[in-house]
This record gives sequence, C-alpha cells and structure tokens, in this order.
Amino acid sequence: MRILVVQLKRLGDLVLTTPVFSELRKMDAAVEIVLAVAPPSAEFTPLLDVDEILVFGNQITAWTSLLRGGFDACLDFTGNDRSLLISALSRAPRRITYSRFASKPFRKWVYSDWVNSDVGKRHTVDHHTDLLSALGWTTESVPCHLNLSPQRARKLAHPFVILHAGTARHEKYWQADRWAEVANWLQREKKLAVVLTGGTSAEEQLHLQQIQAAAEGELHDLSGKIHLKDLAEWIADAALLCSVDSVPIHIADAVRTPVVALFGPTDPRHWRPRFAPCEVVQQPTMATISTDEVRAAMGRLLAPSRS
Repeated sequence: MRILVVQLKRLGDLVLTTPVFSELRKMDAAVEIVLAVAPPSAEFTPLLDVDEILVFGNQITAWTSLLRGGFDACLDFTGNDRSLLISALSRAPRRITYSRFASKPFRKWVYSDWVNSDVGKRHTVDHHTDLLSALGWTTESVPCHLNLSPQRARKLAHPFVILHAGTARHEKYWQADRWAEVANWLQREKKLAVVLTGGTSAEEQLHLQQIQAAAEGELHDLSGKIHLKDLAEWIADAALLCSVDSVPIHIADAVRTPVVALFGPTDPRHWRPRFAPCEVVQQPTMATISTDEVRAAMGRLLAPSRS
C-alpha cells in the first residue's frame, strides 16, 4: 500500500500528524508513506517516520514525483487549494479529506471519501487520526513520535531549562519582564541554566533581547541559530521546557520532556501535550498569566528533577 499524506500546514500541525504515520504502519507493515509538506517544514522531516518527502514550493521536483502516481490512497489534512491540486494530481483511487471542506469549490469533484470529525471538539491529534476511519481504522489518543538519535551529544554539561518565548502570533506573547523573572528564579533558586529559543523574525528577536536585558544572569540564546532538528534534540535533553502555545510543546510531548505550556487565546483542549509530564497555565489573555503561576507549575515538574 502506497499512501500520500498531504500536510501543508505549520510545523506544529505536522508534529501532531506523526501519530497517523505510526497508525498506518500498524495497518500495514509494508506501507510506503509519502509525505507532502510546505518548504518551512522541510528541514524537520528527517525526524519523521516516512519513506519519501515531497516539498511543494517553487521547485518542479515534487510535482514531477507526484505525477508518477502509484498511490493507493491520499489523505489530505490541509484543505486549501494547493492540497486540492496535489490530491487531484495524485490520481489515487481513494482521496480522503474532512466533511467540513466539502462546501469549498471543486472539492466534490476531487475527493472520494469524506470524514466527519468535529475539529472544535477533538484534540488535534485525534482529529488527524480520525481521517484513517475512511480506511477502516479507528483509534484514539495516539502519542506523537520523532526519530531522534540515541547517540546524540549532550547539549550542556549541566541541567538546563528551555524558555521558548517566541511565536508567530503577537497575541501569544508573554511579557518580557515576566520571562526574565522566571529565568532569574530558575538560575538563583533552582541552580539551573536557562536556554532561550525562538525564531528569526524582527518581533521575536526584539522580544528575546528584552528578556535578555531584564535577566540578571547570562542566558544561552539559541534563537535563530539552530535548525528545527537541533531544537528537538535540545528539548529532548532539557530538564524542562516552558513555552507559549507553539511547536516546542508538541516536540516536548513527542520526546516526553516535562513542559509548562502557557495558553491565552488558544484552547488547550485542542493543543495541550498529553503524554509528557505537563502543567497547563491558562488565563483569558497572556497578560493575565502571573509569574507565581508559572513558577509553581515549574516547581511541581522539577521535583524530583530529571537532572
């Protein structure tokens, strides 16, 4: 069986699609999984349990590979016009997507199977694995998985905590002075090194600079300096991750690193880690999350410490 999986959304959605790969291998040990992704996710794909990667950017390579066909089924998790075209060109006899996309133009001409899964009532992982029901496979609460090398080098000689303060959405930012207060507490009271991670956007970099300026001790700033694969390895080796609702919390769940997840405008019912030790700190807005709440959550996960 040769399956095309179309996941063109952001990296967090891709990590939350990894349970589909493991379930497909349970369905058929000889399955060949071909994964279609957008360019920003390409550097992360070596950590995924798939057989072939098609990166749909401006290059023609992925499109020519797609046209070779040979797919038994296509699973479209994305629902946009590009994934529609990819699904159509796959020529798979079974082209499967969600019922909520059926009203969009041309969808009923392309897809053969529709799965009714209420995204508003399901954790995102369960919403993804629901698509397998069209192939006769029903499952629930499957953990995410990443293929990290057990021989990787230890990242720091002493225990450390990662603070991931960056995000692509402004409303998910937590105040820089509060991040700095937490970093000071970790260094002073818990005797732990603190590592900052984040992206390269001007807004994120300014936010991280403000945290650095407000912190008392030196913070290890990795923002924009490491690849996504390396970020996963750093998270795997950390004693704890504290992050806004972003891809690092899903990576931490996949590698079972304890995580304090800060939720304001997004719903933890859909996005929270479920298999790693986790404390969710939720308030109506990020501005109403206090440092006392975050320190208390960290304290619970650091006792006993994984170091």
